[in-house]
Amino acid sequence: MSSLTHEKRLNPATGQMEPYWRIAYREGEKQRREAIGFCPASEAKRTLARWEARRLLGIASPQPPVAPPSSPTLREWWADGGRMSQWIAARGLQTKMPMACARPAILREIGALRLPEVTAAARDRMLAAWRAGAQGRKPYMQRTCKLYDDWLQRSLEVAHADGLIATVPTFTPIRVTERKAHRWLMPTQTAVLLGELVTGARTPPQSAAAIRVAEALTLRPGEVLTRRWADVVREGWTSGRLLIRAQVMPDGSTWRPKKESSRALPLNADLLATLRDEWIRQGQPADGWIFPGRGDASKPLTTFRGSLKGACERSNLPKMHPHALRHTGATRMALNGVSRKTMMEIGGWRSGDMLDDVYEHTGSAEIELALGVTQPVLPSPKLAAGDFRITSVGSGAS
Repeated sequence: MSSLTHEKRLNPATGQMEPYWRIAYREGEKQRREAIGFCPASEAKRTLARWEARRLLGIASPQPPVAPPSSPTLREWWADGGRMSQWIAARGLQTKMPMACARPAILREIGALRLPEVTAAARDRMLAAWRAGAQGRKPYMQRTCKLYDDWLQRSLEVAHADGLIATVPTFTPIRVTERKAHRWLMPTQTAVLLGELVTGARTPPQSAAAIRVAEALTLRPGEVLTRRWADVVREGWTSGRLLIRAQVMPDGSTWRPKKESSRALPLNADLLATLRDEWIRQGQPADGWIFPGRGDASKPLTTFRGSLKGACERSNLPKMHPHALRHTGATRMALNGVSRKTMMEIGGWRSGDMLDDVYEHTGSAEIELALGVTQPVLPSPKLAAGDFRITSVGSGAS
């Protein structure tokens, strides 16, 4: 006679305490149990019915696949020059992240397994180890687990296409419930940052220009760094637009805007002056990257994170990630009364979920300021008036 039993366990896939089901049955004189896993009670009952039918017909329970001796281990599959590396190179995908981060974490747990042995159960054990933390390592956040898990699934799909495994195992999706707090600068803080970029000499000029363009146009870092001079459509240097569109990269891959949000953004006088100064500094090129890499102008600048961090530290501002400039620009537009639909058109958002957070940025202290409870904080006195202006897209100074 068989029956269902369960106990409350921490489900690694959801991070919640959920019932872990087993089938209890007697085989001769011994009481045995067979695990079902995390599932609703209705699904556990259906599994029990199927299990009893298989026993009645004399069909053995399915066993995990046994790897043939010729099947490579996951470590061999991901080795430098291996099939997975060839697949990455053929598609022009970035290998620094998540490959450089995901590979050590995955190989540490299941690298010795052969490809057919990388089952859903092995993956669940790996997730449990990540979340528990070991050997002095911090537990992984859910978003990190999901990123690394997606890379593992992609690798197994390639192995399946090459005929090294019969089927791709089905993994329980990871639900990311964590939420990072957004960072942004208020207009007075932005003024201090822009002043540091103008008057300071420690920020590389191409990074300073990239920071100003990213904040003024609420662009993602990738949208800024992949621009070429051909994307600046202008009439002299009196008016112009910046085209955000697909771009062929030096390695042959094609960069595309997120969610296919191609658009043309008008440039005000301040941004045109910034781009003109950078164009003159580069020797007035006919084409090429607007923000070339340091030491190799054939490649674009990969990041301006260090320059932004240094400028924030020198200005006594919170440390900022380049993407925070996008939130900063959006917050400025919200405070200036720009409509939600216009902000979506400028920033390339397809839904208003992020903008809801942006409008939340304009709460608490900003409400007190609007009602006259507090007084505005002026920029640092060392910044002379006229050194810079905070500008809105296509609307001049604001």
